Amino acid sequence: MNATAIFSPVTLYVSNRFDFTQREAKIYNIVIMNGYSNKEFATALDISERTVRNHFQRMMEKSGVDSTKKMMAIGM
Repeated sequence: MNATAIFSPVTLYVSNRFDFTQREAKIYNIVIMNGYSNKEFATALDISERTVRNHFQRMMEKSGVDSTKKMMAIGM
């Protein structure tokens, strides 16, 4: 899968700025930018919701934010 073809420019900017892994960038793009729930994303990728939350926690640590709203705001 070509990552640059599926990621929005905002996602590419944020993932490069905070050194997100490809999976973290995908989660940011789908969960944060498109409003999917962790459960919807986990079901689509056949992974656990806990795994999505773990990725999200690492993303928040990397970007220095402590809430979903702040995570959304870093892309604006």
